[in-house]
Amino acid sequence: MVKDLYNKFEAKFSNILESYGIYENKFAVAVSGGADSLALCFLLKDWAVKNNKEIVALTIDHQLREESSIEANFVHDLLNKNGIEHHILTWEGEKPKTSIEEHARNARYNLLIDFCNSNNINSILLAHHKKDQAETFLMRLQRGSGVDGLSAMGEVYYKNQIKLIRPLLDVLPDVLKEYLSIKEIKWFDDPMNDNKDFLRVRYRKNLELLKEEFDIDIDCLVNTAKTLSRARDYLEIQTNKAINSMVKWDSRGFAKLDRVKFTNLHDEISYRVLARILVTVGGSIYAPRFNRLNRLYNEIKSDDFAPQTLNGVKIKLEKNRICFYREISKVEKIKITNKEFTFDNRFNVKLLEIKDDLYFDVLGEDGWKELLKTEPEYKKKKINYDIKTNLLAIKDENNQILEVFELDYYKYDKIIENISFKPLACGI
Repeated sequence: MVKDLYNKFEAKFSNILESYGIYENKFAVAVSGGADSLALCFLLKDWAVKNNKEIVALTIDHQLREESSIEANFVHDLLNKNGIEHHILTWEGEKPKTSIEEHARNARYNLLIDFCNSNNINSILLAHHKKDQAETFLMRLQRGSGVDGLSAMGEVYYKNQIKLIRPLLDVLPDVLKEYLSIKEIKWFDDPMNDNKDFLRVRYRKNLELLKEEFDIDIDCLVNTAKTLSRARDYLEIQTNKAINSMVKWDSRGFAKLDRVKFTNLHDEISYRVLARILVTVGGSIYAPRFNRLNRLYNEIKSDDFAPQTLNGVKIKLEKNRICFYREISKVEKIKITNKEFTFDNRFNVKLLEIKDDLYFDVLGEDGWKELLKTEPEYKKKKINYDIKTNLLAIKDENNQILEVFELDYYKYDKIIENISFKPLACGI
C-alpha cells in the first residue's frame, strides 16, 4: 500500500512539474501535524531523496489553542528526527473575535508566502485532498457561487509569485491515514475539526447522509466540480482579454476601469473582471461573495453610482472611469525583519539593509500631514487623497516617517532599494 501510494504521488507530482514548467531544486511543504499534511511531507521526502531535491517543512502555530505550541514542537522533533528541515511560523498578536476561519487562513498563507519569498523558495505543497474538494463544492454551492466558485480546486495556483501546489486532490484522507499507520508515524487530530460551529465540519459530517439519502457521493461532487473547471478555463481566457482592453493598472497598487467598455460586457465576464480587480487591489486571497459583487455590478451600470468599499477596496467614479484604491484602514503595518518581503499581498519589497525597530506601512492621513511639516512643497504635488495616503513608507516605532518610496523622500539614509506591484496571477 505504501509503495502504491508513493507511485501514485510520484506520477501526479511529476506530471504537475512538467505541465507547469516547474524546475526548482527546493520545495516547501505546509505541515499542520494532521494526517493529511504529514503524509504529504513524508511522500515528498521520499521523492526528494530519489530526485536529489531539497525540501523544507513549515508549520503555522496560530496560537488559537493552548496546545498549539506543543503540537508544533512535536512536529518539529518528528521531522528533524527524520532528516527533514522544519520551521515553526507563529501568528503573533491579538486574534480576531469573528470570522476566525477566514482570518486564520489569511494569516497562514501570509506567513508561508513571506517565508518562501525571504528564502528564495518558489513553490509550496499543500495537502488538500479529494474529500476537501467535495466539501468545498458544497460550501460554495450553499453560498450561491457561480462557475468559478464551484469549479474544482486547481493543482497549481499563484499567490504573490509563489506557486501553491496540490498533488493529493485525487487521494482520499483515509488512504493517507493508512499510509502513516503502516509507517508508524503519529499525527494530531485537531479538535477544531469536530467543532460544529464551523461550516466545513458540518458538511464533512453529513457527506455520508448525502450518499445514503440521495446517492450523491464524493466522486459525484468532485466530478461535477471538474466538469465546471473546463467552463471556468474558457471564461478565464475571455476575462483576460477584457482586462487587457479596459483596465489600467497603476504601479502604486490601484486600478482604473473604463466604464463604457465595461457596461458592454457580458454579465459573467463583468463579474469576473470586478472580482479580479478587487482581489488584486485589495490584496486578498478570495473574491467577495457573489451577492455583494452583483450589487456592485448593478450600481456601476446605474446612473447614480456612489462611492463605496468592498473587499478592502475603495471604489469611486472619476470622470468615465471606475477607480479602485486600497482601503488604508485595512492595511496592517508590519515590522521589518527581512531585506526582501511581500507587503499587503500586493508589493514585493527589497531593502538595501535592515535596521532595528523599523516598520513598513502605508503613509496614511497622519503620515501625510507629518510629512508636510518637514516638506511643505509637497502641497503642490497633484496627488489625490487616496493615492497619497496609500504611498508606501518606512516608519519607526513611534510612527515617525523615515522614508517614502514614491516621493524619493528619506529622513536619514535610504533604505528601500525597490518596490514592485505585479501580482503574477493577474497578468499585469
